[in-house]
Amino acid sequence: MPPEPDPEPAAFARAWQRWQDVGISSYALRYVVRCDCPDRGTVAVVVRHGVVVHAQGSQSPLTVDTLLAVAQRAYAQADRVTASYDPSSGVPLRVSVDIDEDSVDDEVRYDVLRFAPGS
Repeated sequence: MPPEPDPEPAAFARAWQRWQDVGISSYALRYVVRCDCPDRGTVAVVVRHGVVVHAQGSQSPLTVDTLLAVAQRAYAQADRVTASYDPSSGVPLRVSVDIDEDSVDDEVRYDVLRFAPGS
């Protein structure tokens, strides 16, 4: 009997496709990074036509596309990934990554606090 498919990568694939289908390229995004790292904290980003035009709280802000890329890389490389996505837009609501379950303090979690299309 074949193994059950992993629902997380399937959910990611649906979210990525939904994000492509809705075609939102301008939005405001507010998220928090939770980790034992210098990038932790709350970040606010304004994206216009796919380009970050304003960011507060990070020198390297993430967009919806880069949050999805983080999840995609994590599924390929990390020991543990949990994520949830908005069913109507595909926007990641939470991405939690544990690169190595045997290591301490390598976990990172991204929680989207606000997503406003067209902002």
